[in-house]
Amino acid sequence: MAWTHYREGRSRYRSGDLLGAITAWERSVASDPAHAEAWIRLGRARHAADDRRGAARALRRAALLRPEQPSVWMELARVMRELGEHASAIDSCRRVLALDPFAFEAWRTMGDAWRGLDRHRRAVGCYRRALAIRRDAYDVWFSLGNALTAIHEMDAATRAYRRALDLESRRFRLWFSLAYAEASRGRLESAVEGYRRATELRPERHEAWYNLGTVYADLGRLRQAVAAFRAAIARCPGDHEVWNNLGNALVELGRTREGIECYEKALDLAPLYDRAWNNLGVALGEVGDVDGAVTALSAALDANPSRTTYLVNRASALVRAGRRGEAAEHLARALEAEPDLRVVLSCLPEFGGLAGEPR
Repeated sequence: MAWTHYREGRSRYRSGDLLGAITAWERSVASDPAHAEAWIRLGRARHAADDRRGAARALRRAALLRPEQPSVWMELARVMRELGEHASAIDSCRRVLALDPFAFEAWRTMGDAWRGLDRHRRAVGCYRRALAIRRDAYDVWFSLGNALTAIHEMDAATRAYRRALDLESRRFRLWFSLAYAEASRGRLESAVEGYRRATELRPERHEAWYNLGTVYADLGRLRQAVAAFRAAIARCPGDHEVWNNLGNALVELGRTREGIECYEKALDLAPLYDRAWNNLGVALGEVGDVDGAVTALSAALDANPSRTTYLVNRASALVRAGRRGEAAEHLARALEAEPDLRVVLSCLPEFGGLAGEPR
């Protein structure tokens, strides 16, 4: 009877009747709990039906019945990783590797599982073992780059991403990740090239335009930064950080009132965004709206009271508003948090007599 149900399951599976196949294989293992092949087929079918828990139960039974069959342990490892049960996935991969030390897929999957546990150095070792078996796996080079990025080994990460791109040059995530790594190394022109290639491959992805704009701004190429930020906003108008950075670039270009409009838009989207309140306050001070500057900088401090930059900026606005006593209180708070600021503040004429020696 078990074999009858097993054959029925295979027939239904071939005809596309997934649920019928599952039912037949369930009957097969109910008739003969030692029917390993039925458990394997049942596990695969449940996996195909997105029932990962059911797949894991079936594949565990199959693995107990066929402990010397590495493919069963490998299938179980994949399912456990998808379930987020990374330790179990690692255990299954180790069972595979005990049977076949050159199992590429086991090394790769174990690397993914270690990354899932934030054990990135372990992941690096696994990916390197996988690549010693198959040098042409661009996705493993990519995963290796990501693991190296997570442990801040950016030079090695860059080399891994470039090896991946040698094998597959039409992948958005590869160019995006390479650009991030290059920017982290201070290689901004290389980062521009990476983000530019990413925008060519996936022009709808606003984060690539945003990062491209950020790198352009770091290079002082402000008009290009503005264009990139506007491209990001066209694709995702609800990203308050892009509006804020567009405002920064416009202010640096001397287009302060346009920058103010951008900061206000950022704050419409994120009313507690302290950086935009601070930038708005500074910009309002530049156009002579002292009261508006004081109010905006108060909001920045309300949102993030620990930022000494906001204390100093509000103190500056208060001096211009003729409220020197309040300004002195702000400077005292800033100096209490960062005593080394005293030398810098004492050189600023606007704070003359306000940042003197501690009492």
